[in-house]
Amino acid sequence: MLIVVVTVCAVAVAFSAIRKNREENTLIIACGDDTAGMVIDYVLRDSDLNAQASGFDSLNVGDCCGSNAQFTLTDNKVGMAVLCPDAARKFISKNRKYTILGTVTCDSNVLAWKDPDTSPDVIGYMSQRDEQVRILRSRFGTGVQLKPMFTSGLVYAMESGAVNGAVLDATVAEGTDFKTEIISENQPTSVLVVKKNLIGTDLLDDFIKQYNSTVDGLSNDDELWSMLRSWQGDGDHKIKGKRAEVLNKWKKMNVKIKKLDRP
Repeated sequence: MLIVVVTVCAVAVAFSAIRKNREENTLIIACGDDTAGMVIDYVLRDSDLNAQASGFDSLNVGDCCGSNAQFTLTDNKVGMAVLCPDAARKFISKNRKYTILGTVTCDSNVLAWKDPDTSPDVIGYMSQRDEQVRILRSRFGTGVQLKPMFTSGLVYAMESGAVNGAVLDATVAEGTDFKTEIISENQPTSVLVVKKNLIGTDLLDDFIKQYNSTVDGLSNDDELWSMLRSWQGDGDHKIKGKRAEVLNKWKKMNVKIKKLDRP
């Protein structure tokens, strides 16, 4: 009963946000508590793009493969969404008004574990991510046990001993003391899904222009640090630490934030 109540409340909160945005006549970009969500948040909030004047606003939907996110994405005001490749493929197969515009991040998921001297043999991964299963099986073979989990429960599962390794988004891994390891190379981990009727409009062109300008700026350590330190995430795993430590750990994870091509 509690799970049902929590789910209903989460959906109600999401749609309350959508109604507010509809009243303000803004176009919603749905994104999650992850690296790609951080980038979109930074583009809208801290870059030269005036989000309100340009008719954009972001809506945090948590886990893109969760029921709350999939339900929220059906609202007509959601013009764009940042999703993992698995969620994007499923979404556009059922919603023909949308298409995948391009990749936002590559390699933003890393493997984390507590004991630096022992390789993990029970690994939690983000539920409904077929790509993660494929990568982990390619890396470890059949000798490890893989457990699908809600993204919000992966760190707790590590801390409680339910698993001894977990696939974490880089923003979450950055806020922990776990050992991390790169598990992919140039593997898309989030893509931008847009409504087809936005393609060719000044609205989308302006967004892409500013997005790309922001991504270019992130090659500068001052700009990268500004984005990382301002990211709140889900609140439980806020990026913390001194500038040099945070930047060093981030660069070691080798996250790639990609520019978008204009359609």
